[in-house]
Amino acid sequence: MALRSILGIIALAIVIFLSIACGDKAVNPESASIDLHPLKIQISRLHSVMMAHRYDLEITTDSALDSSASLNLTIAYNFRDFKILDVLPGRRMEQAGWNFLKFTTEARSDSDINATGLLRMSVGRQIGGGNGLTEFSGSTGCLVNLVVQTGPDSGGECYFPLRFYWLDCTDNSMALGSGFSPIRGIAGTVTAPNGVVIDTTARPWQNWYGPSPDCPGPKKPHIPPMIDFVDGSIDARCHGYIDARGDINANGVKNEMADAVMFCNYFVMGLSAFGNHREFSIAASDVNTDGISLSLEDLQYLIRLVWGDAAPFLPRPPAPGNLRLQTVNEMRRLVVRYTADENVGIARLVFHLDGSIDPPGMIQNRMNLLYRTSDSTATVLIYNIGPHSIGVGSHILMVIPFHGTLTLESAEAVDYQGYMIKTTFDRSPFIEK
Repeated sequence: MALRSILGIIALAIVIFLSIACGDKAVNPESASIDLHPLKIQISRLHSVMMAHRYDLEITTDSALDSSASLNLTIAYNFRDFKILDVLPGRRMEQAGWNFLKFTTEARSDSDINATGLLRMSVGRQIGGGNGLTEFSGSTGCLVNLVVQTGPDSGGECYFPLRFYWLDCTDNSMALGSGFSPIRGIAGTVTAPNGVVIDTTARPWQNWYGPSPDCPGPKKPHIPPMIDFVDGSIDARCHGYIDARGDINANGVKNEMADAVMFCNYFVMGLSAFGNHREFSIAASDVNTDGISLSLEDLQYLIRLVWGDAAPFLPRPPAPGNLRLQTVNEMRRLVVRYTADENVGIARLVFHLDGSIDPPGMIQNRMNLLYRTSDSTATVLIYNIGPHSIGVGSHILMVIPFHGTLTLESAEAVDYQGYMIKTTFDRSPFIEK
């Protein structure tokens, strides 16, 4: 009996010992064998950008990523300067087999860094397929690709920073391994967009200097700093002409007849209409300051400015007007009829052409017409640099003599005030008879 008791005590002691030992290994991440190699994460810097344009801005890493790792990134920026439209997975994610990307943007007010917005994102590998990432973009070192839209004007500023930002210990950190207590890598250095390494020991801690000295937190294993963060920026072309809206022909004079004529030519000729000052003209074309360049709405508003009857451009009306186009083949002539419920300022029609056309004839005789054929396309622009418009009701718009086959492929229009009109049409090919 005594022997049985002694054996029972020994067995219990062994179970307790093994439980403690195994439990330590299960919850203590310091015992995990993971290579903690240094990593640099850098926000790229865009130079000489134009206002009211879209750009891709890469966030890169200097080395490959572990397939079992995940990253949380938080970046501060100013909503007024630009918008972040999308975040796309990069080549580094594809290399590591990461299949998960989630991001949010939120408003925040922090006068210390002049930031009104925060971008938060999480990237890594998720069991079960993540959120189905199949397309990856950017350079070999690209972690993610930010799709940004610069604002309608620079507001006198030339430099728009994007800076890594810390609110708690999980911001801008990398988790390595699995389980409830993964090894978490934290910031080593933080470099400002101008290349200066921020000395976090020389001043009190603040949100853009890296994580709090209290990180990674109580009862968490101490991990040596292992990630170097490099801030980025968008640098605008701050020469006065960038915001010279309406100076399409780049002669230093805004909103003149020659500007309207050149802008009209663009809609049938493309960018070649701008000669050797394409970027200048593109920047100057956002006449109505809605952030979108080279639109029919811009052209109509410019025409009204030239004519002298333009009111301040107001927000888009809740219900756009309607324009319905119908095409009829009458003895080798394509007759374009229309029905409109409000006056049309400009209409642009693009046809697929297999053959040739003769000069189109205008039925709306107060309007002007430009047309151009190129390869298998015929483009027609109907406009008037003056007070006239295509009237309300149902009428014949124009007639196009043609040889071969002619098909209306696309159409767009704006009303006299400069707002886009909902345009519909029949896409039926017409063959010469």
